Parts: sequence; structure tokens; C-alpha cells
Amino acid sequence: MGASATHQITLDEFLQFAKLRLLKVDVEGMEADVLHGASRTIRRLRPVLYVENDRPETSQALITLITDLDYQLHWHVVPLYSPRNHAGVSENLFPGITSISLLAVPSEMRVRLAGLIPVTDPTDHPLADGTRLRKLHSSVCHFADEARRDGG
Repeated sequence: MGASATHQITLDEFLQFAKLRLLKVDVEGMEADVLHGASRTIRRLRPVLYVENDRPETSQALITLITDLDYQLHWHVVPLYSPRNHAGVSENLFPGITSISLLAVPSEMRVRLAGLIPVTDPTDHPLADGTRLRKLHSSVCHFADEARRDGG
């Protein structure tokens, strides 16, 4: 199957929003490209960003890009399967597979994100150390359990 040319347009060129509260970016390794193409919109409207970051080899550049936009970043690491899934499926079709993303909040929002681990080092990535990944998993699961107990 051969490669074909595709016309690309940036979000800054395509979308002219007056408001934007959340921008979710999950484009299989092209997240930095999307953010570069939306940088004017991000600087102007300051949305919360939810960005997939599952590739350690591109993570540092992605974290630095978002940090340079004056955002506070937190890891959001969750297994793809939950035994408490809405469909009641008991078979885990995704053993050991995890979704790794960044939740980025504009610095001026001054919010506290309970249960999420702040990104403190652009060179750090959950897949760089299996122990850290387990810690992130347990943090997320613990937070989810607390939310259920509190009625969330």
C-alpha cells in the first residue's frame, strides 16, 4: 500500500472559536504538530488540554511545548479495562494495556487536581520505569475508589 499526499490545515486556520474550554488531542504521535497548529487559539482562549502522551521518545518535546504555553501538567494513566465497566464485560481484552495522557490546565486557573500526579520533569515518562507506572496506576485507582465512596 503506497503513501498518498494529504492536505493539512491547522486548527488556527480552520476553527475560529469565541470560546474553547477543552481541547482533546489523540492523534497517534502527532500531538505536538496539532498543538503547534493550534498555538494561537490556545494562547488566546486558554482551554484545558487533554493530550495523549504514550510515546516516551516524543514525550519530552511534548511536555516542554505545553509547559512553554504556561500550563500545569498532570499525568492521567489508566488501564483500558475496568472490571466495573458500564457494559458489565468480565473478560479483560486489554491485559496490561494502559492509556497515558496529560491533563494540562492553564497556570492562571489555580486548580487543585486531587489524585493526579504533577509532571515535574520533562524527561520523566511513566513507561521509563515500571515502578512509577504502577504508582500512577494505584493513584488513579485509589482516586476512583474514593470518588465512588463519596458518591462521585
